Amino acid sequence: MEDVGAQQWAQIMTILQAQMIAGGQLAELKDLRKSLHLWTGALPAAGVQLIELTETPRATHRNLVTTLFHILVSAESTATIDGSTEVPANLDAALATLQPLVNDGTGNGITAILRANFGLVNASGQPLALRTQVKSVRYYNDIGAGETPQIFAYALIGFEAQVEVSI
Repeated sequence: MEDVGAQQWAQIMTILQAQMIAGGQLAELKDLRKSLHLWTGALPAAGVQLIELTETPRATHRNLVTTLFHILVSAESTATIDGSTEVPANLDAALATLQPLVNDGTGNGITAILRANFGLVNASGQPLALRTQVKSVRYYNDIGAGETPQIFAYALIGFEAQVEVSI
């Protein structure tokens, strides 16, 4: 069962990394990690972490494996210069950076990419999932204290994949 999750995890990383190139749907993403710990500080960034594997009996010698992943997307607002006026870091700017990475409404962003690759087909053409689903998208923010606070926006995407395996 664990090998199914590991294969799905690797394929999700491959699919997202392929869109990080110039002109790709995630070209603005600066870092992609295989955990929720985005330690490099290069933002915007995303981390994909395997959270849970469950197995449910199906037909004789078959089980349904359900895999849950959490994908954390993070963006930061920094002060900018607009003409001769300094615009302070603000949550609107952080969310404006974050939203297109999650889903821009025109088929781009992590949720759109995951939906388009619902079978998680590996390089050999073998499906790693019979069904996938974006289970949830939750938004959070973190506004630091002080005169020039650091302002971050986060999206936590719950993504589920299911596949039948022989036992």
